[in-house]
Amino acid sequence: MSGKSGFESVKQAGATWDPRATGSQKEGDYKALEASDDSFIIGWFLGTKSNVGKHDSNIHGLKIMEVGNDAHVKGELNNDDPKVNIWGSGVLDSLLAENVQIGQCIMITWKGLTKTKSGTSTYHNWDVGVNPSIEPLGMGGAIKNASAPSNQSAPAASAPEAIMEGDDDDDLPF
Repeated sequence: MSGKSGFESVKQAGATWDPRATGSQKEGDYKALEASDDSFIIGWFLGTKSNVGKHDSNIHGLKIMEVGNDAHVKGELNNDDPKVNIWGSGVLDSLLAENVQIGQCIMITWKGLTKTKSGTSTYHNWDVGVNPSIEPLGMGGAIKNASAPSNQSAPAASAPEAIMEGDDDDDLPF
């Protein structure tokens, strides 16, 4: 038996959901999109990874239930376990951190570019909805609010948390 067997890649999910554009600047086929009725994704919130990339951004993980437009999913999607990453922004990061617990079923909608109150610039506007009637994704362990400091006590155990305490499973949620 080889020492190489049994290892799994630690790379993040190969798919990203982004309703703001198609193509890539690197490939020369980048095209900005307008918000539309299909600029949404529904799924279970898996958590947030912070300080990613050269701009120290957040990446949010989602296990997909429904995508408004399949063209908004970039990269390779595993149909047996469909998960995507979503790059954060100030608005999206705040909405998730303040209102969503890991494991909850949510809908993220891109509302398009919105002018600031001063009207001098624009920002990407988002909406996040939580559906309490859909059972939270259960992976064991206790859940933590996405914004709760790790030294606070967690709510009752019924859904996953970003890092599960007392669980020997080393799989990351996204």
